[in-house]
Amino acid sequence: MIEWLETNHAGAFCASTSIERNDRKYHGLLVCPISGLEGRYHILSAVDASVMDGSGLTLGTNRYPGTEYPESFRFIEKTEFMPWPSWVYRRGKTAVRKDIFMRKNEAAVWLAYTIEDGPDEAELDLKFLFTYRNCHELTKANDQINCGIKTDSEGLWFRPYSGLPGAVITFSGTWHHEGTIYWDYNACYEMEKERGHEWMEDRFVPGKITASVQKNIPLVIRVGISEAYGCKGGPGKEKMIAVCKAEKKSRLAEIGMPKEQNQILRKNESHYIIKNYSSSRT
Repeated sequence: MIEWLETNHAGAFCASTSIERNDRKYHGLLVCPISGLEGRYHILSAVDASVMDGSGLTLGTNRYPGTEYPESFRFIEKTEFMPWPSWVYRRGKTAVRKDIFMRKNEAAVWLAYTIEDGPDEAELDLKFLFTYRNCHELTKANDQINCGIKTDSEGLWFRPYSGLPGAVITFSGTWHHEGTIYWDYNACYEMEKERGHEWMEDRFVPGKITASVQKNIPLVIRVGISEAYGCKGGPGKEKMIAVCKAEKKSRLAEIGMPKEQNQILRKNESHYIIKNYSSSRT
């Protein structure tokens, strides 16, 4: 299975497989160092999406005991790794593009969903799967988690465990949230099983979230960490699409679009060099 890596050039990364199924405990959408704590922390595992237009199109795949759900890999029409990981999922007449990227020095991951074919507008049912653990460990359902969630016009914030920063989810478009944190059980990481390590974990979901996406206009989502509500650290809702477009333009100007695997590795080599808190490079 092909694996991909995207980083913020400062120790944080996201990584998974070409079908968006996490096969390692290190795969995830936001894994980052946290000031004052040793190692990196695995914050966000995955984001699954369902297009609510009657097509039955889903994006994102998880492995559970004896099954995979949703089986979105069956709908992948195209996968690209430059200038960042992206997929086009198609079912029937509906096609949605999903992009994932990080920006330099931001403890955040960005996702963009764009309807490329099908309805002029649709609702996305979004399932954010969080872990909040040291990257070498696994999460199990527990009653120590704080289920409180705060919302405002731009997004939502919650702090599941004391001693760790909160998670902030912001949206470029219209969205709706209801419910509270609940557990999603028994995600399986086959490569950890093969290594003889623990290989099943429980992830938590911050309620039901739906967002509107329009044809040819990306719905941009930023998931980051923050110590306090109101300290989002992002560009603001009205600027998120512009940031996404500017980041892509900058990368294409810098690295172009290589065609061969060795060229892709050479163009992406900067992601393997990071700057520590001491400002030294490693």
